[in-house]
Amino acid sequence: MVVVNNLKNMNLDYFFEQVYYYYPKNISSITNSNEYINSKEYKRLSLKLKGEDYKKKDIEKLKKNIEVIHKTKIFDYTIPTWEDRCLNLQFLLKTENSIEKKTILCINISKLIPFFVIYILEVEFDEIQNRLKYLPRRNYNKEKFDFKKNVESVKQIVYSNLNSHNEFPSELLYRKLENVNFQDIKMGDFTFFNAFFLNFHTTQFA
Repeated sequence: MVVVNNLKNMNLDYFFEQVYYYYPKNISSITNSNEYINSKEYKRLSLKLKGEDYKKKDIEKLKKNIEVIHKTKIFDYTIPTWEDRCLNLQFLLKTENSIEKKTILCINISKLIPFFVIYILEVEFDEIQNRLKYLPRRNYNKEKFDFKKNVESVKQIVYSNLNSHNEFPSELLYRKLENVNFQDIKMGDFTFFNAFFLNFHTTQFA
């Protein structure tokens, strides 16, 4: 069953309620770390993230279906020690200029709410400097044009395997929240993406 992605089904209040359930208001993890980690909200978050493997059977089926349909290999780059709030699944779409530049499709499935996001990252490695030329960055043009069919196909596979999940509204994903934060993200820079998914876009493809 495909759930329609709009705020009629899941309004903004729901997302704020979930943020404030897991993150303490007006307590900075940077300047008041002891108060932060002893808050009931952070304890809920920590307990949730340390729980059993999130929908393990469904996720394994999802990965296998994507691998078969897209003739690829899915990698799980979730980092529990970073307290990732999502499963961070990725596969390589394209390699350019020998092995230097790569295009990666990412599927982030939140462990806190029944939502996911799909996007494309690009990275480029500088062999002379032996490091990335820039941090992994999202490429909206490739999502809308070059690899639109790939994105849509993966989205439908996610819907069919996780039928209680919905795509997180794109217009809200990077909306900043003024009175909460997490780890080293400053107050005012914290977004819904940070709350429900990751601290930043990351990949181990390089």
